[in-house]
Amino acid sequence: LEADSNIECLQSDTIYKVDERGRWTMELDIQLKILNEAGRQHLSVLPFTYDATRSTLEILEAKAITNGKEFIVSKQKIEDKPLASDPL
Repeated sequence: LEADSNIECLQSDTIYKVDERGRWTMELDIQLKILNEAGRQHLSVLPFTYDATRSTLEILEAKAITNGKEFIVSKQKIEDKPLASDPL
Protein backbone atom coordinates (compact mmCIF):
# COMPACT_ATOMS: atom_id res chain seq x y z
CA LEU A 1 0.00 0.00 0.00
CA GLU A 2 1.53 3.29 -1.08
CA ALA A 3 1.53 6.25 1.31
CA ASP A 4 -0.44 8.41 -1.13
CA SER A 5 -3.13 5.80 -1.92
CA ASN A 6 -6.75 6.94 -1.88
CA ILE A 7 -8.38 3.49 -2.00
CA GLU A 8 -7.40 0.04 -0.76
CA CYS A 9 -8.75 -3.11 -2.41
CA LEU A 10 -9.80 -5.52 0.35
CA GLN A 11 -11.26 -8.17 -1.97
CA SER A 12 -11.82 -8.67 -5.68
CA ASP A 13 -13.41 -11.85 -7.04
CA THR A 14 -14.56 -12.45 -10.60
CA ILE A 15 -16.59 -15.53 -11.59
CA TYR A 16 -17.39 -16.36 -15.23
CA LYS A 17 -20.14 -18.84 -16.06
CA VAL A 18 -20.54 -20.16 -19.63
CA ASP A 19 -23.63 -22.07 -20.74
CA GLU A 20 -23.89 -24.77 -23.41
CA ARG A 21 -24.70 -22.17 -26.10
CA GLY A 22 -21.56 -20.16 -25.36
CA ARG A 23 -23.37 -17.33 -23.57
CA TRP A 24 -21.63 -16.12 -20.48
CA THR A 25 -22.18 -14.15 -17.32
CA MET A 26 -19.64 -12.45 -15.14
CA GLU A 27 -20.16 -11.91 -11.43
CA LEU A 28 -17.87 -9.36 -9.82
CA ASP A 29 -17.52 -8.90 -6.07
CA ILE A 30 -15.34 -5.96 -5.05
CA GLN A 31 -14.72 -4.59 -1.57
CA LEU A 32 -12.84 -1.30 -1.44
CA LYS A 33 -11.74 0.74 1.54
CA ILE A 34 -11.80 4.52 1.13
CA LEU A 35 -8.72 6.00 2.78
CA ASN A 36 -9.32 9.73 2.37
CA GLU A 37 -11.53 12.39 0.79
CA ALA A 38 -9.94 11.92 -2.64
CA GLY A 39 -10.89 8.24 -2.48
CA ARG A 40 -14.46 9.11 -1.50
CA GLN A 41 -14.75 11.49 -4.45
CA HIS A 42 -13.30 8.90 -6.83
CA LEU A 43 -15.76 6.20 -5.72
CA SER A 44 -18.86 8.39 -5.52
CA VAL A 45 -19.73 7.25 -9.07
CA LEU A 46 -18.50 3.94 -10.47
CA PRO A 47 -18.70 3.67 -14.26
CA PHE A 48 -19.14 0.25 -15.87
CA THR A 49 -18.77 0.31 -19.65
CA TYR A 50 -20.57 -2.29 -21.79
CA ASP A 51 -22.17 -2.58 -25.23
CA ALA A 52 -25.90 -2.32 -24.47
CA THR A 53 -26.80 -3.59 -27.96
CA ARG A 54 -25.17 -6.95 -27.19
CA SER A 55 -24.94 -7.13 -23.40
CA THR A 56 -26.87 -6.41 -20.24
CA LEU A 57 -25.67 -5.20 -16.87
CA GLU A 58 -27.45 -5.85 -13.59
CA ILE A 59 -26.25 -4.53 -10.24
CA LEU A 60 -27.24 -7.19 -7.73
CA GLU A 61 -26.20 -5.30 -4.62
CA ALA A 62 -24.42 -2.10 -3.69
CA LYS A 63 -23.69 -0.94 -0.18
CA ALA A 64 -21.37 1.13 1.95
CA ILE A 65 -20.09 -0.04 5.32
CA THR A 66 -19.10 2.63 7.83
CA ASN A 67 -17.91 1.68 11.31
CA GLY A 68 -19.45 -1.77 10.85
CA LYS A 69 -22.88 -0.41 9.86
CA GLU A 70 -24.21 -1.28 6.39
CA PHE A 71 -25.93 1.31 4.20
CA ILE A 72 -27.68 -0.30 1.24
CA VAL A 73 -27.73 1.68 -2.02
CA SER A 74 -31.30 1.55 -3.31
CA LYS A 75 -32.00 0.52 -6.90
CA GLN A 76 -33.40 4.03 -7.51
CA LYS A 77 -29.95 5.49 -6.80
CA ILE A 78 -28.24 3.27 -9.40
CA GLU A 79 -28.26 4.82 -12.86
CA ASP A 80 -27.77 3.07 -16.19
CA LYS A 81 -27.09 5.75 -18.79
CA PRO A 82 -25.49 5.50 -22.24
CA LEU A 83 -22.25 7.32 -22.92
CA ALA A 84 -22.49 10.36 -25.15
CA SER A 85 -20.24 8.52 -27.62
CA ASP A 86 -22.58 5.48 -27.87
CA PRO A 87 -24.45 5.02 -31.15
CA LEU A 88 -28.22 5.55 -30.97
